[in-house]
Amino acid sequence: MLTLFLAPGASSMAPHIMLHEVGATFDIRPISFKRREHRDPAFLALNPEGKVPVLLVDGRPLTEVAGILFYLARRF
Repeated sequence: MLTLFLAPGASSMAPHIMLHEVGATFDIRPISFKRREHRDPAFLALNPEGKVPVLLVDGRPLTEVAGILFYLARRF
């Protein structure tokens, strides 16, 4: 199962587009910087830097756009 944590205006668009392009089934979890959801302890447990995007792959987080894109290219 894939889950993409993203935020409008962040660098989340490339992984979001690639997930669609490769035809992956995934869930989206929007994060609001205005409501400081990136500082929520549950999100910080996924990415201690509090940044998006984060792609959860079977419960394991992948961070950084380049790493996520590389993973998706190899997997799909």
